[in-house]
Amino acid sequence: MHRDYAIIGSKILFEVFDEYVNITSPGGLPNHMNIESVMAGGRPKSRNQSVTHYMATMGFMEQRGRGWFIMRDAMIRFNDTEPEISQGNDGAFVTVRFHLKPS
Repeated sequence: MHRDYAIIGSKILFEVFDEYVNITSPGGLPNHMNIESVMAGGRPKSRNQSVTHYMATMGFMEQRGRGWFIMRDAMIRFNDTEPEISQGNDGAFVTVRFHLKPS
C-alpha cells in the first residue's frame, strides 16, 4: 500500500536477521511527509488511492495515519523496543527496522 508502483521491477524486501527484521519499500516518503511527520502520525495522504480503498473496504486497514502508532505499540508490548524508520539518501527507498531482542 505504501510503495511507489511507478518504480518498475522493484519489490518490497523483507530481510530477517537474528537481531532484527528490515522491511524496505521502493520509493521515498511522499512529498508531504518526512520521518518526523510519519512518527507523529502526519497528515495522512494516500499514495495509492485504489489500494488504500481496497484495504479499508476489506477491513485490513483501520484508519489512515495510525500505522506507525500500531507498530510502535506492538513492539513496545513485544520487547520494549520501538521500530526505526529511515529513508535512503536518494529517496529511492524507505526501510523500517523491527528489533527482535530488547536492547
